Amino acid sequence: MKLISLSSFILLISLNSFAQDKIIFEYDSAGNQIVRRYCPTCSESKNSQNNIEDELLKFFPEDIISYYPNPVRDELFLKWDLINNNYVNEIQMFDINAKLISTISDLKNTDRTTIQFSSLPKNLYLIILVFNNGESKSIKITKE
Repeated sequence: MKLISLSSFILLISLNSFAQDKIIFEYDSAGNQIVRRYCPTCSESKNSQNNIEDELLKFFPEDIISYYPNPVRDELFLKWDLINNNYVNEIQMFDINAKLISTISDLKNTDRTTIQFSSLPKNLYLIILVFNNGESKSIKITKE
């Protein structure tokens, strides 16, 4: 009996792992998951730059900042438009207790970056993008 339940458990885990590569998530402008659908014909290479560019989420359609994915497991991809010499000067990451986790600077000559989440615990994080003109934008990111 234990052998049957152990093999059933292993089969269930392997099927679940396979299905996760084929589930597509869609999010609203606030980053909330609104759609989850199974896609058996979707490409399995989610890490290519073209797929990431297609999946980037914007705060609002007219906004200049995009991000992907949310919730995140390993890496968060951020991209922004450089408009009127207004660039991202610094990115700060805080945990739910407002503790500064990391800071990324020297972003004047780029329009994108990647933030590593793989070593961080499951939690809610706040990413703040600080522009050279003094404005700032924040994103709530969930780490799975």
